[in-house]
Amino acid sequence: MLDPSARQVYLEQLMPPEGYSLDLALACTYSLDLVTLLLAPLAMSFCDVEGKEAALAQPLVVAEAVRRAADRVMVFCHRGRIAVPASKTSLYSYLEPMVIQARPPRGGSFHPKVWLLRFAHSSGQALYRLICLSRNMTFDRSWDVSVCLEGEVNHSRVRGYSGNRPLSDFVRSLPGFATDEVPERVHENIQLMADEVGRVPEWEIPGDFDGLEFCASGVPGYSELNMPKKPTRVFVMSPFLTDQTVASLCSTGRENVLVSTLDALDGLSPEAFTALTTTTSVYTLSDWSQGEGEDSQSACGLHAKAYLVENGGSVELMVGSANATHRAFGGANVEFMVRLTGRRYRAGIAKIIGTCEQPTQFAALLQPYLRSETLDADTKRKELEAVLEAVREALACSDMWVTVTTDADGSSSMKVKSASSFELPADVKCTCRPVTVHPSRLADAGPLARQGSVEFARLDAASLTSFIAFELSLRACEVQSTIGFVLNLEAEGMPEDRHAAVLRGLIPDEDGFVSYVKMLLSDDLDAPATTGEGFQIAAGSATDGAMSNWRDSSLLEPLVRAYSRESEKIEYIERLLDDLKCSAGEDDVIPPAFTAVWAALKEAASSKETRS
Repeated sequence: MLDPSARQVYLEQLMPPEGYSLDLALACTYSLDLVTLLLAPLAMSFCDVEGKEAALAQPLVVAEAVRRAADRVMVFCHRGRIAVPASKTSLYSYLEPMVIQARPPRGGSFHPKVWLLRFAHSSGQALYRLICLSRNMTFDRSWDVSVCLEGEVNHSRVRGYSGNRPLSDFVRSLPGFATDEVPERVHENIQLMADEVGRVPEWEIPGDFDGLEFCASGVPGYSELNMPKKPTRVFVMSPFLTDQTVASLCSTGRENVLVSTLDALDGLSPEAFTALTTTTSVYTLSDWSQGEGEDSQSACGLHAKAYLVENGGSVELMVGSANATHRAFGGANVEFMVRLTGRRYRAGIAKIIGTCEQPTQFAALLQPYLRSETLDADTKRKELEAVLEAVREALACSDMWVTVTTDADGSSSMKVKSASSFELPADVKCTCRPVTVHPSRLADAGPLARQGSVEFARLDAASLTSFIAFELSLRACEVQSTIGFVLNLEAEGMPEDRHAAVLRGLIPDEDGFVSYVKMLLSDDLDAPATTGEGFQIAAGSATDGAMSNWRDSSLLEPLVRAYSRESEKIEYIERLLDDLKCSAGEDDVIPPAFTAVWAALKEAASSKETRS
């Protein structure tokens, strides 16, 4: 248990089981990396993701995966915690409808880290996969933990099972935390998922455990997270700590174990730390376990949250989003955890750390924490960060939106407008830009603090986005602090053809168009090339000419096969054609021969339907 060698790749957990396809995906995260979200649909649909660099080198594949997932994926994240992406691509605009920014009403953090995936079988059976993590939706390389559960829906049952109610209630509550209006499709999808997960009779759980409980906090009806009152032994792993919560978790029991970070342990008061050491052995990750520089592929740093409690011969393991802090356990934050129950001889603390004579692989990652008598805290840096965080909070709470107008030369102008006023310290530099443009176009965002606006002129349609990146910086006493974040703002006047313009940038000519269509047909290219089912193309001079001039005859048979028995692929191509026709210059990329063949296929399909 917690074996470092049994590691899972984040995106691989999103792949559908054999025989199923993704129908809906719901994710919750505190912080969000747009590149990670951009690649998630690849794993959900039809591609192995070998790394962000390799994936982004195939923009057509990424674009198609994201286009297919646009109406199926919903991601709730804490407002103001979207990271500024390091990679520039116009594909980010496809993610705008997926991202729903959230804030709890009591000033805490929207902090759950969950994927809930609905997979559909051709038989009509729905299967749900719940992935409860300690990790945000980022490419962070910290040590994290997750638990993955799967179960099929009992479609014949009308009411949900009582054990699933906390999960159903958590899912159903999510739109209530949104800071902007939630689209109707999101409401409908969430209602469906909340209803169906309640009707999963049995979840497949890890083999060392025999019981399961869902634990929500900070949502209506669920005020706080509860732990057993008088455990015999406790294991706590959390990167953030507060005195009160650590005392509550570790004050009872014997030979307890606490694993945390240097910063968190140094931040405990002397009194709290002294009391802690009377019952608990305290550890941090060893230096060698935290990677070897920027190019290391090893895990680096601790971000895992896990709580294992022994009560005599029984154990409870809680895994999920909650840190060992008062805001997490006291209900100020929105959190979600999975509690697994079992027997100590199979899943106790000894299974995690072993013994002095026989330590586990996990124990080998640890080193005893040595508290310094004179803590050398970087007080000036923390002071600057606190100032910048206050400005981030003010911007995230502001009433801002984006407006777009078309200029006489066909280019667009975009304004970020603010109806709010807030204090922006004079020594804080505040800039912003659309995430789709180069950082050299950063503009002074100071007017936004005074109900003003910031304008970006001469933008092409593919660069228009509601994702606005902000950069805050402050320098004092030769100490520099900088933070960046993205807000997904409501938009007015976005042209209908901007996504077509993105596609147009990816498909520059006829060869690019043919490559895209081949990709859409490629799933079944190894199948026998037959027309099948009596499907025939009517003869005619125009059609015959198109066939004879068709430069890439390898496309013809897959097209005919798709028209006869793979309607989903035809829908994908039809949507591609519709999108390209929304943009200027589509005639430059769609070969005339393809247009003629496509018309002939549609006519043949129509004739077949008439005969049947």
